[in-house]
Amino acid sequence: MGKSFKNEMQQSKPAAAKIINVGGGGDGDPEAVELKSKRLNLLLKPSIFTGLDKIRTMQRVSFNEAVNKALSEYVEAHADLIAKFDATFTDD
Repeated sequence: MGKSFKNEMQQSKPAAAKIINVGGGGDGDPEAVELKSKRLNLLLKPSIFTGLDKIRTMQRVSFNEAVNKALSEYVEAHADLIAKFDATFTDD
């Protein structure tokens, strides 16, 4: 009998995702490369979803790439808050 999809997925090893950190690494290295990705489920307002879908279609990129770019820009715009967080919650 052939393998089922469930059995195949349980036996397969997940591929390592290589992500180039465009906005720079947390250590300040603009060429930092992240070797793993994190999964996230999002619930979006329909208007945001539709707008993002139109933008990403015109830019010819995937939803994943469009969301990563938008969130990367958000993180860069709030670098001062990240620095404040790092200064406040250090493991000294």
